[in-house]
Amino acid sequence: MTTTRKTGRVVLCTAFILFAFFAIASAKISRGNLKTKDNFVLLSRFTVSTAGKGMVLFESSDMKPGQDAENNKMFLSFYNDEKKEDWYWKNVDNDKQSEKACIDKLNDQHYENVEAHVNGSSWEFPITNSHTPHSWWIAVSDCAKSSDEEFEMWYDVHWVNAGSSWYREFSLEDQDLLTIYVIFFIFWFLILPGFFYAFIKKIAIQKQKPSLEFKLLLAGMVLTFFALLFYLIHYSVYASDGRGVQWLLGIAESLDMFQTVVLMSLIYFFLRGKRERTFVDLGVIGSLLLLYFSFFWWQLPDSILESIDEKYKWQTAPGITMLCFRFLLFCYLAFLIALKIKNESNLYRRIVLVVLLLAATFYFLTLPFTVILMTGASFFYRWKTVLAVSLSIDMITYLFFGLILIESPLAKLLNPISIRPYDPLIKDSDDDSNNPYGS
Repeated sequence: MTTTRKTGRVVLCTAFILFAFFAIASAKISRGNLKTKDNFVLLSRFTVSTAGKGMVLFESSDMKPGQDAENNKMFLSFYNDEKKEDWYWKNVDNDKQSEKACIDKLNDQHYENVEAHVNGSSWEFPITNSHTPHSWWIAVSDCAKSSDEEFEMWYDVHWVNAGSSWYREFSLEDQDLLTIYVIFFIFWFLILPGFFYAFIKKIAIQKQKPSLEFKLLLAGMVLTFFALLFYLIHYSVYASDGRGVQWLLGIAESLDMFQTVVLMSLIYFFLRGKRERTFVDLGVIGSLLLLYFSFFWWQLPDSILESIDEKYKWQTAPGITMLCFRFLLFCYLAFLIALKIKNESNLYRRIVLVVLLLAATFYFLTLPFTVILMTGASFFYRWKTVLAVSLSIDMITYLFFGLILIESPLAKLLNPISIRPYDPLIKDSDDDSNNPYGS
């Protein structure tokens, strides 16, 4: 093994550990300890479905200033997403530059919830449902403290929806996540052994050395499989205790990010072809890794931690930036392939290149288009819809390029009898002129 390969693997392993650790650390402080100089803080958000009344349980301890807690000067209050009401959450959110005084925010809370003192007692409140789902926010306040005093406490907020155990612990916008991950995990569990068999067959039986494309294909599939497995474990536990396995969720997020980069690299190298790869291609892929690592680290708190705002991963600044970079990478690749098509004299090879370019178009552009389309949909359905589409895009793309890379009818369809069948598993050949992929 060369020094370069060893260095690359060390860098990847180090990055993975850092990302997983960051996820663990962030998840631990997502609930538990509050420390701020603000006298009013929105703690948590939850969407109550129309299945019945929801419930929220609140516990606290170690409140500071201690005198305010003892004198019942700290309060719980509730707000929701009814824009025309005084208790609309953005009217009291500090991050929305609310100019209301602390006492006014407290007085504007939802009329159905009486004031509750934050003094170490446990509180349980029913949340009324209606014909339409509503998001609810719980806040803590200490309007009596001075501006230079720290407002501190340990807290635990546990929201519960009406319905079966499959849905109770989930906010409405997350209620179908477990179902989605179960479906896609089963799919990958069924198809992954087939591709491993094809890989082993090429190596052990046909004595062929795996190509870069085939290695990337299997690496991406394995990363996807384990990411889905860890997501499934986390949300299965979440369905029973409302907490899940946060450190496992962090690892799943990291694996999902890595498989995205691997799949993009597979498509890029596959369409570029071995003969036409240059140091520019290495720079493109290197930039892809660096940028995705950076943006992933940037958006990780919003994707793992419970968000107060009504937005999901692809609506955050780093998420939008990743979508833009995805589009720019596609434009660059499409430009290169368009030049190759223009200079290709063989009609069938031109058709094959067009088909491959359409496959790349499907992968790179469907997700951004879906995100844009779902901006007009209700917040409650955006994330689960985009997630299902994203997993489907990855699945179809892996299958498409995977069936080309193994001996399948699709591979034969894209390689006419008059042209030597392309097999990326074959090492360098002197007769690559007839290769429709340019490798």
